Formats: sequence, structure tokens, C-alpha cells
Amino acid sequence: MTKKQASTKNSTKSPIESGLAEEALSHPTRVRVLGWLRHQEAKTQSEVGKALALSNAAARYHLNVLEGSELVILQGTRSGPNGITEKLYAYNPEVWKQLSEQPDRAENFVFMLDYTFASIHEMHRKAVEMIKADWKPAFLAGSVGAFATPDEVGKLRGELNLLLDTFYESHKDASRPDTNPVAITFAVLPSRAEDAEGWAGERVFDWTGR
Repeated sequence: MTKKQASTKNSTKSPIESGLAEEALSHPTRVRVLGWLRHQEAKTQSEVGKALALSNAAARYHLNVLEGSELVILQGTRSGPNGITEKLYAYNPEVWKQLSEQPDRAENFVFMLDYTFASIHEMHRKAVEMIKADWKPAFLAGSVGAFATPDEVGKLRGELNLLLDTFYESHKDASRPDTNPVAITFAVLPSRAEDAEGWAGERVFDWTGR
């Protein structure tokens, strides 16, 4: 089969079937771009670049790749600085749903793992920038190593999920007065023995604010 025939054959497949979506998200920057766009209204290339600290050239390149895989779609245009018309990009919920909902292949599990941690890293990056700019808000960050049986780890996961779900359900209303936006990230992960031993002591940055 020639490259042209292969291209024609792939064009009849969905972005998931052809592997274009997974290939597009093999780069961590594109995972960050898609993760950010999923929680925004349609944005211009310059807005994406500014939000994620990317050059215009880098933002344009990664958006083009995501658009080619249909993970990102165009939603019209808007007049930008100096009267220049800019394209508006938004994530494609239909293709995202196909890719992320109930993964049934190893590739999909790998993608969701990469996407989840890229999203967490992006939250941490932005939070660190905010903290350095203003040390007034209180925060807590840290890690701990431990040795536990699978059942004990399962119990901890259940308790942690319940705690966070309960907190979220009672604090998800953004219109409540006198509230501040807070990002809560969490993980219970496998570890090498030497790392768990190294993290066994307290490694917590508990800042009470100013």
C-alpha cells in the first residue's frame, strides 16, 4: 500500500481509529494545551500561548496538530490586537469523549495517565507562580512514603475519595460569597522501596499565610 493509499484509507476512519488523536497527544505540551482548553471558552492562539507560556510559533504548531486530529476545532474568529482577525480554538467534546470514556486499550490507559498528570503538573505550575507573587494565601503541600498492604492502600483510597467528594459537593458553588478558588490535587502511587524510605519522614510545606 502506498502512502497516498494509506492516507486515503485513514481519512475514512475516526481520529481514534486512525490513531491520530493518540499521536497528537504523545507530546506533553499538547496534553497541556488540550487540558487547558477543556475548561475554557474558545480562545485565540495568542491567548493559548500567553496562558501556557508558549511562543506564538509553538502555540500555532501545537494547535494545528490538535486541530488535525480533531481534538481541537475552530469556532469562528475574533478581532485581536491592532485589528488583526484571529481564529478561535475550542476542544472537541465528541472526540474527547471517544478517547477518554471507559478506556479499553492499553494505549488509552497510557493516554489518560499522561493527561491526568500533565493536568496536575499544570495546576502546580500556576499555583507556584501565584504563591511567589503573593504569599498571603495559606496552602499545604507535601509527600509521605509508607509501607502498606494492598487492602490498607485500598482503604486509604476509599477514605480519601470520600473525603474529597464530600468536600467538593459542599464547596462547588462559585457564587458563594467570601470564597477563594482552591486547587486540591492528590495521588496514592506505587513507589520504589528506597523512595518510600526517603519520604517516610515529614516533607510538608504548611504555610499559614500572612
